[in-house]
Amino acid sequence: MRLRSTRLTAGLVLAAAFVAAAIIVLLGGRGAAPATAASERLIDGPSAAVAERFARLREPVTAKDEIPAGPKAAAGGVDLVVAFPSASAGFNPALAHRSAPNPKSRIWVAPGAGDSVCMVNAPIVSGDVTPVVFCRSLADTLAGKQVRVTGRAPKVEISGIVPDGVEQVVVRLADGSTAVAPVVDNAYDVIVEKPTASISFTDGQATTTFDAPSIDGPAARG
Repeated sequence: MRLRSTRLTAGLVLAAAFVAAAIIVLLGGRGAAPATAASERLIDGPSAAVAERFARLREPVTAKDEIPAGPKAAAGGVDLVVAFPSASAGFNPALAHRSAPNPKSRIWVAPGAGDSVCMVNAPIVSGDVTPVVFCRSLADTLAGKQVRVTGRAPKVEISGIVPDGVEQVVVRLADGSTAVAPVVDNAYDVIVEKPTASISFTDGQATTTFDAPSIDGPAARG
């Protein structure tokens, strides 16, 4: 009788584990980052410091902000990739706000854990439309480091997030010329035909410059 009870208990434990795993998989199929611990607590909103600097995060989330599942999700794969898991702990896709610097842009601004800011991005020039999450500290984001450069000439896409007060980002190209990227809802996204070197922007108080070379830019060539 004792042996039978032990076997029954073991069977119930295994069944519970299977159900829990199935629930995690199902929840991960809609805009959720893969490989997160079941006990991980998702954040419930931006910190006061982050909300103060990013107007987009002070607005309510609507159905239009939802991060769509990519083709990989339909094929049984992940639909959201976390670039730096340790920095993105607690990321909550339900808090992402879509920005539209241009009609084809696929950029979302989202709060991160503590005083951090996340960018969800699926580049236009990339053949893979699976969004990738990048989370950085508030200080790094204010310094222009929340930027992603994709592709190579003649199609280099540069996307990023900037704080309130920034109306445009100037992209300096490797040959010394520049391109201007308008800022909409705290985000910018522009495609240029030449390798990139850096970005700069002014928030009304100071000008920030940050190196942002494309794969065929000056830093890449050494």
